[in-house]
Amino acid sequence: FPAGPVRLTVIKWGDRPDECGQIVCNSTLVGTSIVSMAKVTIGSRVRFAPNVVIMDTDGHVIDPADRHADAGVPQALPIVIEDDVWVGYGATILKGVTLGKGAVVGAGSIVTKSVPAHTIVVGNPAKPVGARPASLTNIAS
Repeated sequence: FPAGPVRLTVIKWGDRPDECGQIVCNSTLVGTSIVSMAKVTIGSRVRFAPNVVIMDTDGHVIDPADRHADAGVPQALPIVIEDDVWVGYGATILKGVTLGKGAVVGAGSIVTKSVPAHTIVVGNPAKPVGARPASLTNIAS
């Protein structure tokens, strides 16, 4: 799909080298936005439709008092997208999620929990609706 620019944001919250987000990508991004405060890892042959958002952090602390005082670090949990995953148009992948090998995420879905290999999920929040045959993964692109 032709799409707009890719947006990558790595957040640094301290002075140490490990106090910074990380993005590791072995696939092509198409109009994708990634925000990392922990780590986002994307496997091989992953296909993204345009306007996908991947965020491994809440972006702010939950407690309003801490937000007003500029205190605390927002929660961040790594995201792993394994090989041969398909992510549909406008889907959002949130912190702590692993998309198993060959999983499919439907357009507009909000993924808040990990998805097993070869599982198709849709909706908000995303829920399993079927399985993708394992024979459809590992196809050379």
